[in-house]
Amino acid sequence: RMQPAPSVPMTAELAAAPTALPEADRPLATAEDAQLAAAILRLIEVDAVYLDPELKVADLARRLDRPEHRVSRAITHGLGERNFNRLVNRYRIRHACQLLDQAESLSVLDISLASGFASIGPFNRAFKEATGLTPSAYRRREEQATALPLGDAS
Repeated sequence: RMQPAPSVPMTAELAAAPTALPEADRPLATAEDAQLAAAILRLIEVDAVYLDPELKVADLARRLDRPEHRVSRAITHGLGERNFNRLVNRYRIRHACQLLDQAESLSVLDISLASGFASIGPFNRAFKEATGLTPSAYRRREEQATALPLGDAS
């Protein structure tokens, strides 16, 4: 079983990604939505359930002992996310960004699998939608940002 990823703030690209509904478009949340949303975030952020490629709303509902429709409502109303998949993919992409930044020895395929994606195609699409870059381009950009300028021997 994989260890949960350390909690690291989202990159500016991910924070600005259109995964959450704009404040004005968010449905009003009930107290139950807010309470359930907090429990969902605990499962995602503490237990790192997003790393399971088979994760479904039903799995969260079972773990929280709540009906699926209540969990879905808490995701949209309480968390302001467009849907379950967008929520989970946002955390998966954040995890992948951490691995792309830190684990040069891992292939993009290995990173996609370690981040909770079942295959490379959905990973590439979700990553590009969230960051505007392919995973390989993101890694190259990070490598270029940390490289010393030419002629600088220090």
